[in-house]
Amino acid sequence: MEGTFEGNHTRRVKKGIMVGVLLFIVSEIMFFFAFFFAFFYVSLNPSYAIGGVWPPFLFETLDAFGVPFLNTMLLLTSGATVTVAHEAIVGGFKHEAAEALI
Repeated sequence: MEGTFEGNHTRRVKKGIMVGVLLFIVSEIMFFFAFFFAFFYVSLNPSYAIGGVWPPFLFETLDAFGVPFLNTMLLLTSGATVTVAHEAIVGGFKHEAAEALI
């Protein structure tokens, strides 16, 4: 009843929620660290199985200002428009929110 209707939790529940969020954030940090470590390990110490060079032989690298740049700009603009729409909804401007989402 406290958490659902009144919006209050006991100290034990609040501590449990805090510990859960903290564990989630720490696990995400470890997950991304593992990916970056694996990438740098493989790129700085290429295996003989891939010819001892990085990037491996016959692999083509992408131009950073081609499709990856376009995808990054699309992601950033979509996030910006959703943020504008959210601020309009919070302010009570339904028409502006619909325009931002369109």
